[in-house]
Amino acid sequence: MALFPKFERRISYQACGGTDFQNIPSIIAWYLADGKKAISLEFGTLAKQIEDSLVQDRLLATLFGIFGGLALLLAMIGLFGSLSYLVTQRQPEFGIRMALGAMPVSILRLVLREVATVAVCRCCRRACALRSQPCACWKACSSECPHATP
Repeated sequence: MALFPKFERRISYQACGGTDFQNIPSIIAWYLADGKKAISLEFGTLAKQIEDSLVQDRLLATLFGIFGGLALLLAMIGLFGSLSYLVTQRQPEFGIRMALGAMPVSILRLVLREVATVAVCRCCRRACALRSQPCACWKACSSECPHATP
């Protein structure tokens, strides 16, 4: 005895017009009921079919959004930690600069410039590492970035 896979045949009909759509499923079921009991009937609107087909995509988009937000939060925490360490390490220098007459804005600019330099150098190195190529900006980064390593 040979085994044949069960094939599911699906037929879709589209009803348009000014008909009362609430009565259509009962009319079709009554029409087909007189000898074809093995037929299973499912009724739904096109909007419901579209909604059902997009459930998985919406779930994935939501999960990617959640994990992306979590990654952003972890990156912000890491940046805060690096910046906090940098400022704490250079606090005596900032005190001396302010005692000699430096404005708080110039100290803030000094800190932000160093943070931006470190961030750009690290991003460049990560991009080069992902491409498995030597970092093209290593000489520029090593002279400006105190954290650059060969």
